[in-house]
Amino acid sequence: MRYISAVCVVLLSLIIFGCGSSSSSETNSNTAVATNVNPANTASMVPDTPTNRTAVDANATNLSNVNQAQVKVIAPSTNVKPMTFPAPDDSEYSSSMDKSGQAIETRVFHKDPLIVKVEKVWKGVSDQTVNIYLKSGKVVKLPGNKWPDIKSKPVQSFYEAAGVTPPSPVTTGTPAVRKTEKPKQ
Repeated sequence: MRYISAVCVVLLSLIIFGCGSSSSSETNSNTAVATNVNPANTASMVPDTPTNRTAVDANATNLSNVNQAQVKVIAPSTNVKPMTFPAPDDSEYSSSMDKSGQAIETRVFHKDPLIVKVEKVWKGVSDQTVNIYLKSGKVVKLPGNKWPDIKSKPVQSFYEAAGVTPPSPVTTGTPAVRKTEKPKQ
């Protein structure tokens, strides 16, 4: 009888301490699992695990908390100068976007005697306007489909569109030489 009770205690302890699989749906425990001993290429990357996010119930009637888990982009408080690229006729070209989402292409002329800058404002795909700013303070507005791009157009085409006369070319030849009389001896 002692022997039977000792066997029952051993069997009961094996069942309690889980010396085997307790679920019949589990796979065979003798199956080997292949593991890679080399770390992945992203091993040095730290995963983003936000700590202060709450789960959102898809069936909830209050949808005010739905966007809490999204990242909010805050625009810088200072005016950021756009990147500029050199353009013909001693000018620079840049493009930017204003607060309302309109794309603006700008070409600034550094040493031109008549034109300060040319802007192309994209209000939509088919709604574009070109503004030519003259040094006299006048602004000439033209339809934007006149030029597909303003970055490579010669300044002469802007003169013609604005209705201004281009300055006469400066001659770089040598000035007239005066003949001087030799002093009499």
